[in-house]
Amino acid sequence: MSILALSLSACETESPGDISREFFENSKVEFVSNQPYEDGPQLRTGYIQNGENLTFRYTLNHPQENEIADDELSEVFIFEVPKNVNSFHYSTAESMTNDTLIADYRRVCFCGFSGFELISATISANRISATEWRVSFDVLYKDDYSEYPLKDTGKYRLGSL
Repeated sequence: MSILALSLSACETESPGDISREFFENSKVEFVSNQPYEDGPQLRTGYIQNGENLTFRYTLNHPQENEIADDELSEVFIFEVPKNVNSFHYSTAESMTNDTLIADYRRVCFCGFSGFELISATISANRISATEWRVSFDVLYKDDYSEYPLKDTGKYRLGSL
């Protein structure tokens, strides 16, 4: 019984982690092929580079567990929208062709490298000012082992590349 009480109290005090929200002008999402093993599948990872559009980056750094070595985990979601827009909306429910959404998700950890496939996404973004956007997203990615839901709403501030 005391183990159950200990685990329940740990869940109540768990920190959601550290969140970073940024957007970048004159940028684009560029994909780089990664092949960590010679005979493995061809994988690709998206990075924000100089370009002509707007890109958004959400980073969730999960809390450190002092009792676990090498438990660091960050989830990064990036996406690109056309320049000169004041709002953006995308939903896989409305358009199953994901070609119109340029986005990427990755997990940064000591857990190996895996490619992720977008399963579903709903993204809304509205410009608040020249240096702020309000963004909401609900995405689901998967790899060969699991599904990874990620959802957030918040203010994104202008960053620099």
